[in-house]
Amino acid sequence: MIIHKKWLFPYIGWHAETVHCHQLFNYSGASVLWFSLLVILPLFCSIILALVLLPIGIKGLRYQQFPPPGVKVYRPTRIVNGHLAKLKSLCYILAPLVFVLMAIWGYFQLEHMPTDVPEDYDFSVCEQPIAFE
Repeated sequence: MIIHKKWLFPYIGWHAETVHCHQLFNYSGASVLWFSLLVILPLFCSIILALVLLPIGIKGLRYQQFPPPGVKVYRPTRIVNGHLAKLKSLCYILAPLVFVLMAIWGYFQLEHMPTDVPEDYDFSVCEQPIAFE
């Protein structure tokens, strides 16, 4: 938490204020920022969710029960069989898909996002170093 408050959040704030000063692979900083927020972040979340939830969901479908055998639970949990177990397992499998769909939606929103430098933009902020506390 200290690292976030001392270094990460100030860096994000500095980068957001000076986004028009940066370039990555000949793309403007604003384009990279929008692409990161609308496409990369949801895809990253879907990968993390898939790594955690897909094995449990597939195992639940295979054994027709939820939670599947061998899965640790925090308290005594009733084992569900039948259609409800299939439904819960399918929800675990489809949860990462929500973030993939968000990334696809975000990709098509990129053309509507502002990337031009405002006319009254003060380029003197580009020479200022990052102010860490």
